[in-house]
Amino acid sequence: MERVFEKMMVSAIQAQVTDIYLRGREQRMPVLMRTLAGVVEKELLTIEVGMQLIRYIKYHAQMDLAETRRPQSGQWFWRHSRVGRVALRISLVGDYQGYEAMVIRLIYPITKTQLTFLNESILRQVEQLVACRKGLHLIVGQMGAGKSSTLAYLTRYALADAQILSIEDPVEIEQPNVLQLQVNHDAGVTWRALLSLSLRHHPDVILIGEIRDTQTAQVALEAALSGHTVLASLHANSVVNVGERLSTLGLSERYLQVVLSSICYQEKRGQGVFLTVQEGFYGAC
Repeated sequence: MERVFEKMMVSAIQAQVTDIYLRGREQRMPVLMRTLAGVVEKELLTIEVGMQLIRYIKYHAQMDLAETRRPQSGQWFWRHSRVGRVALRISLVGDYQGYEAMVIRLIYPITKTQLTFLNESILRQVEQLVACRKGLHLIVGQMGAGKSSTLAYLTRYALADAQILSIEDPVEIEQPNVLQLQVNHDAGVTWRALLSLSLRHHPDVILIGEIRDTQTAQVALEAALSGHTVLASLHANSVVNVGERLSTLGLSERYLQVVLSSICYQEKRGQGVFLTVQEGFYGAC
């Protein structure tokens, strides 16, 4: 299984794949990969080999090998002599037929040269806004647009001299210059508990990995209201859709007009990444 997994990973990394999908059906398990051109099938495994591969990944991601129906999530920092170290975020669930479906998100190390922004002036504008204005700064876009990479880029380069603390679930990209805290609901380490802790550490910047529910939305809002610079990502189809998304998460327009400093919409087109920036809140709620 080690050779099967290594072959799959090397192929994925060479193609700069963001996600790998494994799902058994009709005694076969196709290996699907999300590339810049969309989702493509890379190879077709037998169901036996596919199930062994899933168990191999579960073991290394410290997931429950005996559980095949309930949702699970895990993480694995995989290293290879040729491609280096890559963080893998893994999600798993069993369907009604008893087949397990796994998604592997590949999170690459961030360097300046890895993010090819076609509009450098827009990138400079984002850097200046984040570095100079307190409040909530949102990086928004569709799945796979590279929002987490942009957040990591900003914290590493635009805010290199700042004291930064992140609250994430889970930690996606390791950043040596950031105090990274990870939510652990089983241990009682919640978003709110980590926010209270973070405020006592007096950081210049608080990073919220992703606003995905009401709780994380409230934490991001409260952190911004406390006078900090807050960076967060959010799934949205456009800039004008941001207000509606935040409204459904329980944030009022009145507070957003106070704390929302900028919205950066990010999308991939072809081989490049495009950014559109709006300053402040434009009342889309």
